[in-house]
Amino acid sequence: MDSSTFEYALRLPNSLFKTNREKFFAAFKQKVTEHEKALIVFKGKDDLPVDDTDIDYSVRQESFFYYLFGVQETGCSAAIDITEEKVILFYPRFDEIYKLWMKVLSLEDVQELYPDFEVHFVDEMEEYVKDFSPSQIFINKGVNSDSGAETILPKFKWLEEHKVETELLHPILSECRVTKNPEEITILEIANKISSEAHCWTMKHCKPGVRESYLESKFKAYCMENYNCKIVPYVSICACGPNPSTLHYVVNSDILPDNTMCLIDMGHQVHCYGADITCCYPTNGKFTEKQAAIHNLVVKANRTVQNIMKPGVNWRDMHLLAEKITLEGLKELGIIKEDVDIEEALNERVGFVFQPHGLGHLIGLDTHDVGGYLPNTPTRSTKWGLKNLRTARDLEENMVITVEPGCYFIPSLIQERAVDLGIDIDKYVNLDLALEYRKEVAGVRIEDCVLITEDGVKNLTQVPRTIEQIEACMRGDDWTELPDFEI
Repeated sequence: MDSSTFEYALRLPNSLFKTNREKFFAAFKQKVTEHEKALIVFKGKDDLPVDDTDIDYSVRQESFFYYLFGVQETGCSAAIDITEEKVILFYPRFDEIYKLWMKVLSLEDVQELYPDFEVHFVDEMEEYVKDFSPSQIFINKGVNSDSGAETILPKFKWLEEHKVETELLHPILSECRVTKNPEEITILEIANKISSEAHCWTMKHCKPGVRESYLESKFKAYCMENYNCKIVPYVSICACGPNPSTLHYVVNSDILPDNTMCLIDMGHQVHCYGADITCCYPTNGKFTEKQAAIHNLVVKANRTVQNIMKPGVNWRDMHLLAEKITLEGLKELGIIKEDVDIEEALNERVGFVFQPHGLGHLIGLDTHDVGGYLPNTPTRSTKWGLKNLRTARDLEENMVITVEPGCYFIPSLIQERAVDLGIDIDKYVNLDLALEYRKEVAGVRIEDCVLITEDGVKNLTQVPRTIEQIEACMRGDDWTELPDFEI
């Protein structure tokens, strides 16, 4: 396939965003009773220059703006007449000279792209709002529970002339984004299909002697060449040798040594809807005994969790289950000492030493999607490992969430940090053996994107996971007919 035949190479259907708006309107009117003749005002993403230059970064649309309107173009703003459920889109006005340097859409072009909206220029927005004379204006002001960063806010001077409400909108919109509509799910399935194919393509090109960036380039080129996917949803992680034990390693410049593992955490997006997939495999295409043992116990944690997941299951419980399976596997290998009680080790947070990150995160328009912690959800734990969970919610049908257990041998954490945290490492861990494993496998993470269905899950990620499948894929053989992982 090439991008000329990909149905969604240029845009997503307006019907997807219309469905999102209908969901939002219903939720907003249920929560906010005083909305007669009110407006909701949104600011889209502007072009972002590199420092003080006239060269811009590649940007993608602000996620809340895209969720409701599906507008790709930068520099736009929008208003919603909540009573009439009507959208007014405001597009930037460009001087004629701009047509020499860039593609400029006329107002008629914009109207054709977005036929459901009333369309005006941005410089007409103040007068439009003044003539509308709203009873109040709602603004999407809130803080992301992962980053601590605030949403993009409209900063029009004329807002000071109106009654503005900033507290109610953000939790409503965030909750709407937690579960996906059928068209969103279709696009997320496609994003995972593309990313899964690209991971398999990258595996086939892995070999000792190339740089980590070589693998990154193979992944990105595949997605752009075949699907016109240009902007990745997060910075790629291509880690080999000791680097997989750095959880968000993004240098991607070391040369792949022989006989060590790669941890490849990459995904692509289809117009903001992204995938997040992690695969681990040996640089030379053949697992050692130690590499296979650690890889298999992490896959076992991944698959066991997925077999239990369904609506009503608590995510924090799933994290603890993954930790338990990992610790049990490490005990069988002798890394956790023979006389250790696994439940005690869990309570003492020994699981954190080997998996310092959370089990996974909501995914959609953002890689770490919104809605993890809201006023109506369980609060963040204060315990080590558990406080790194990006949500502690009960699972709901049509959520899409990553399942990404890991097992890492991080010397500074095992030898120093754990002691600082009050974990008696000598009681639980055979330190010498753990560091011996690190020489061949510094860390493994197995990450899938998973849709919560009515009575279980659907794994949207389709990549080789067994030792036999991975080695076949790396040889260039057909791995899809080989048996899948069995618990």
